[in-house]
Amino acid sequence: MGALLVATAPQLRLRSPIPDEITSEAFRGVGVTKRLARIGLYLRSTGVAPGTTLFRRVAGHDSDVVRQWAAYALMADTSLSLHERLQLTHTFAADRNMSVREVAWMTFRPYVAKEVLEALAQLRPLTVDRDPNVRRFAIEVTRPRSVWGEHLRSLKAEPEQARELLDATKADRSKYVQNAVANWLNDASKTRPDWVLGLAATWMSSPSIDAATRRILIRGVRTLRRADQLPRHVASSLF
Repeated sequence: MGALLVATAPQLRLRSPIPDEITSEAFRGVGVTKRLARIGLYLRSTGVAPGTTLFRRVAGHDSDVVRQWAAYALMADTSLSLHERLQLTHTFAADRNMSVREVAWMTFRPYVAKEVLEALAQLRPLTVDRDPNVRRFAIEVTRPRSVWGEHLRSLKAEPEQARELLDATKADRSKYVQNAVANWLNDASKTRPDWVLGLAATWMSSPSIDAATRRILIRGVRTLRRADQLPRHVASSLF
């Protein structure tokens, strides 16, 4: 990654020398996420900020790794409002490359943690976006538990705060989105199994439960099923 930065720096027309810590051999031993964050911080310090030509060059680069740097440069910019940040992150959430899409929610999530309720309100319109990548972002970025990011304690305790997002995507046609919703429910089941089971009962009460909803619920209660905590009536309805 350091070598790629050195190779692309002239093309990107970066204004400051690349720090030795990024070009050193030791940098290769740093975890991927930390390397991305350090390069993002460096880029932000060298003038890669929203609205600048520099930012557009990095964010629109052919390399998916370089575009990831732009997302981390955006994360390093603490001057933005949540709305401005979400508007700028939208490009990365819709990216053609999966790694860039993953970085989109990873870099936006710390700001969700700071303003959970406001973030949920602003993410709601994204759940009906025509792009399934964007719809998935809205769900993935709010998961109560994250493999790569901090847990959202308020959503672990009160997952009902995100009910509107989940209801909007409970029958999504895209399996990419369905998997995110299922993982969201599975996260919540580890701290609020009662709420997940209640939501499952509500969704299943429809006389014509959608196949997508059924698939989401089957995946969403997998931890409860393995722990033998799935009530018989729920299990018989799903399996």
